[in-house]
Amino acid sequence: MCLTVVVGRHATVDGSVLVGHNEENQGPYFVNFRRVRLDQLASPALADRRSRWPKEIQTPQYGFLWSQIPGREYSDSYLNDAGLVIVSNGCPSREDDLETLIDRQQIQQEGIGGLLRRVVAEQAANAPQAVELIGRLVEQFGYRDSGRTYVVADPQEAWLVAVVRGRRWLAHRVPDDAAVVVPNVFIFDQIRLDAVAASYQETSSHTIGDALPENLSSRAAYPAASASPESAVRASADLVSYAAKRGWYDPGSGRAFSFREAYQAAERNRPDPRQWWGQRLLQHPRGGLAALGGSPVEPAPQSQPTAPTDASGGTEPAVPTTEPLPWYVRPGRKLSVQDVAAILRNQQGPIPLFHPATQETAVFQLRSGMPRPIGCLYWRTVGRPDWSPLLPWYLGVQEVPEQYCHPAFRAELEIWNPSEPLAPEIFQPHPDFIWWKFHLLRQIGASVPEELIQQVQTVWTEMEQRLWRQQADLETELLALWSADPADCCRRMTQYCIAHSETACQQADQFVHQWLQEGFPNPLLDRMLS
Repeated sequence: MCLTVVVGRHATVDGSVLVGHNEENQGPYFVNFRRVRLDQLASPALADRRSRWPKEIQTPQYGFLWSQIPGREYSDSYLNDAGLVIVSNGCPSREDDLETLIDRQQIQQEGIGGLLRRVVAEQAANAPQAVELIGRLVEQFGYRDSGRTYVVADPQEAWLVAVVRGRRWLAHRVPDDAAVVVPNVFIFDQIRLDAVAASYQETSSHTIGDALPENLSSRAAYPAASASPESAVRASADLVSYAAKRGWYDPGSGRAFSFREAYQAAERNRPDPRQWWGQRLLQHPRGGLAALGGSPVEPAPQSQPTAPTDASGGTEPAVPTTEPLPWYVRPGRKLSVQDVAAILRNQQGPIPLFHPATQETAVFQLRSGMPRPIGCLYWRTVGRPDWSPLLPWYLGVQEVPEQYCHPAFRAELEIWNPSEPLAPEIFQPHPDFIWWKFHLLRQIGASVPEELIQQVQTVWTEMEQRLWRQQADLETELLALWSADPADCCRRMTQYCIAHSETACQQADQFVHQWLQEGFPNPLLDRMLS
């Protein structure tokens, strides 16, 4: 289970595009977080491994900040040097299994799966180019996974791209004054058939063998600022006719074509409770954070919620069971990073918005009007959002401490290969890995009294408040440094981000040491000894 919140630039307090994402996977998984520079991707070894790829995507154009979850093919997150974000949510479809589609030649050369987002991160200069690249690769090779919704965003705009196993896909641009909650179901409902036809006419002239669009075949420092029309739609040419051929849509019925009804199993075509609750928080007139009972300026990781009320003053109605939810809503006020973080952390509403198995909560703050290395931030937790502060990582950082990556992966820059199973010992606690600091804190914290848990939450809250208060002054300094010496500016932001990371790690260690001294059990040590 994953959850994503997307907010257009006219719906935010600072004009940024915001993408918030909870990455949630059941199991023993951890997160490697790394800064991969473009020059690191130019090695002969990587070139040799990519020699069978289409020529136009063999050579990376951008480096990136990368959150990797080894053992999960479809769970990595990227923020590339152009300021392009890609994350995704699994959305199972009604399409047949992979072997059946291979037999029907809907999948070529084993298809494309987890590699898709990596190609987008390496090649796409902005969100429209990312959409086009996803569509072309899916149509050429076929998509392996059952179904998925990708979110691609840059400082100007965000898009949702729904992909179904095989060669069908549909993309919508998020309106600039709107916000979207993406759960693990397809959320696109009725679409105009003329919009799909027009989409095909605009994009059908490109194939993987053609020259790539401008800025995709050569690196551009700052992609063009012009945004796509807000009503923009893109889709595979046979999106509707294929559904009709499979008996999923009857063109003679007189009913409008519904993407979710056609491509999603009937049992999943009910309003999603998490989407509904997230939309209610977004539409609250005081914003998501205030709706949770926290200050709109100084949020707490564990805010106590106050359910939004209807116009008559009553409490929020029950989750609807029949009528489909709109795929986007217009927020009740302009939203901030803090608002999005509070929604992603919410557990006290009628339906929790993050799962206990959350490996990372992230809020990408994408701003135009300033150099990308300063304007684009990757705010992220280490593990669950109730046991870690959101820490900032500017796009311009030159490095991330190697302790954010498991030692077994520090020399490996390619994505995890599903055909190479991971050894069980990979998932054992490792002392030289920051992930385990916060995971251990949470594990021991399950046994400590509530007042000690509140101490942790207070410390993380105060840390986040300081970071948000410091941001404007820091960026004034960074912009001045950038004008004089961009390299010096990048060194300064690297020092800043690493310093606050070290402070959080030291504080987590202090809590763990204190609790172990007081005799609370260490579940991870017990697991290692069993």
